[in-house]
Amino acid sequence: MAQVQGWRQHSQHRPGCCLAKVTQAWASAKQAPFIGTLTEIVLICGCTKFYLLSATPYLIRFTETGSPAIGFIASTQLAQNIPFAIKRVFWTYGTPAGVLRGQHANKATEEVLVAVTGSIRVETDNGKSKQTFELNDPSEGLYLPAMCWTDLHFASGTVAVCLTSTDFEESDYIRDYATFQRMAAHLAL
Repeated sequence: MAQVQGWRQHSQHRPGCCLAKVTQAWASAKQAPFIGTLTEIVLICGCTKFYLLSATPYLIRFTETGSPAIGFIASTQLAQNIPFAIKRVFWTYGTPAGVLRGQHANKATEEVLVAVTGSIRVETDNGKSKQTFELNDPSEGLYLPAMCWTDLHFASGTVAVCLTSTDFEESDYIRDYATFQRMAAHLAL
């Protein structure tokens, strides 16, 4: 379960102006299997910041319809499975065997990664624990919280789709593992 860790109020804070948004964010967080890594600072109404502890990576099942006779459709239509509003979708293809992708963490961006065809071995590190996932089912995605280092090992011919909570911004990326480890250790305090 997620927890609001703390508040910072600025001098221009208007009492009660953020209450509805914080209550809504807290209600959403309690419904997801959040486990405990500081992921982002959320600015609400320009006057209050709160810290939301987010999840370690976990698998998400998408809604699936169809049959072996006609094929299947997997959908994010029931978006309660995705713990964020989707801002950007991108896909990766043509990755040669043996090439290591990922090798970064995002400061604020959350992602859901899906192997549409082929398979991806995903190694994650959230600063507290390391996990390995095998993605090979297009009706299943891997939730990657912010501040989660990923190494992606693609099988030949794999096509992956990634759903993200933010638009691309280079300044959101941590591309040096030692820097990530220092930041993750600081956030755990």
